[in-house]
Amino acid sequence: MPILMLATKQFSMNLLFSFVVGLLLCVCDVSADDRVLGNETETPLMRNQNCSPNAKNEFVFKVNPYEGEWGQYEVENCSGVSPKLLIKKGVTYTLLQKDKSNWMHPLGLAYYPDGAHGFGPEPEVPELEEPTPDDCSTAKFACDPGAGVKEAPLYGINGVYESIDNWNEGKVSGLDVYEPLFQRPQDQWVEAGGDAGYGVKITIPANSKTKTFFYFCHIHAGMSGYIEVTDANESHNTLKLAGADDLGDTYYGTPSAAFDNKCGTFDVDPYHSKQDEFCSKQDFLCDRTGSDFSNCMQAINCKMNYMMRVKEVADNPLAVFMQQMIPHHENAVQMSRIAMKHSTKAKGYDSEVEDLLRSIVATQNHQIQTMKTWLKEHASDGVVCSPPKIS
Repeated sequence: MPILMLATKQFSMNLLFSFVVGLLLCVCDVSADDRVLGNETETPLMRNQNCSPNAKNEFVFKVNPYEGEWGQYEVENCSGVSPKLLIKKGVTYTLLQKDKSNWMHPLGLAYYPDGAHGFGPEPEVPELEEPTPDDCSTAKFACDPGAGVKEAPLYGINGVYESIDNWNEGKVSGLDVYEPLFQRPQDQWVEAGGDAGYGVKITIPANSKTKTFFYFCHIHAGMSGYIEVTDANESHNTLKLAGADDLGDTYYGTPSAAFDNKCGTFDVDPYHSKQDEFCSKQDFLCDRTGSDFSNCMQAINCKMNYMMRVKEVADNPLAVFMQQMIPHHENAVQMSRIAMKHSTKAKGYDSEVEDLLRSIVATQNHQIQTMKTWLKEHASDGVVCSPPKIS
């Protein structure tokens, strides 16, 4: 998986972040009962619901930024998040990515969850490719679709798709063209997609032994969902890696508490319900209104301040940098999610502000995952110190 390079516009986005969110803090609309007015979208809790294609054999994707830690895919006219796509052999299906929420979330197809990100103890698992990856013949994965079977994702940009004969040659619309476009500034990504947008075509041949495989995000781990061949051969392959056949809370995370659903955040509830334990007598907004928005902001800032108190690793300052930067980035992501959900009525909120907030969520989530991977390889997660005693 290529390393993401987002120097263009990223620095200016980071500079704008404090200003824009500060503006939203000051001018958000408040109703008569002191509750912030905003987007009332509920976070769906259903996962892996059966999902059939539309009349054109399309699955139209978008991304729900509020679900789980990283956001999750949704499919038009299908229930919940991370739905299970139901397909048949010999039919060509298109996974469309026209909605702007797909920016920074290029789809891929793999025989196990998360593809190039790896799953469980495996640092990388086989993706659908032409030719079939050598790893598919090993007992560990056992995903070989059969001799001579050609099944691979065919990537398309603005309606122009590659074919199985020119698969991923880097000249038409293969992954080597598709994925880098998703990493460019959002306005350039929209322009390149044109009226038809982006898509991935897949056909499972009649003689394939594949029954279950997965869609995933090439940039963010943790966003996989099932694709099931409903008329698979009786001698079909079966999933071998533990946990792959039952993606649940271990993979997606525990369903959010009511407070997180209200805020649009992830794993923040303890810093609201047990605020005295984590941030005793600390206020992170002056003259707080007590509104939902105010309480959400108080909780995420409490979490960041608590989680940034890590013990110094004397022989590895880079590890300390990442251990502290992760909760800092997580706070920016959580703050942006709150702003998108609760500040849509604020003066100055428009599509450009929404794009800015979405870019913060997508880019900083990727940076968080990159830092966590580095810590796993070279150091460890930070050890949080006890909170300071404030009299």
